[in-house]
Amino acid sequence: MSTSQSYYSVDRFEESENSCIAVLIDDAGNQRDVPASYLPEEATEGSCIVPQIDGTYKLDARETATRTKRIRAKMTALFID
Repeated sequence: MSTSQSYYSVDRFEESENSCIAVLIDDAGNQRDVPASYLPEEATEGSCIVPQIDGTYKLDARETATRTKRIRAKMTALFID
């Protein structure tokens, strides 16, 4: 994980009457709610995204894969004993 890059993880999507909100969590555990339309279409729960200067977010597939692999390894270590 790069220390100079600011990442958010997509925690969940919340539907309301006329919109969809993406609930994002940064690496410090802070929550940010943004319109889901600010995220790329391929973003899903667990995706790592990077804020852009225009207020939108870009998917970081490499960081998502790295974190997913690390989390799976930790889960395997916890549950396979």
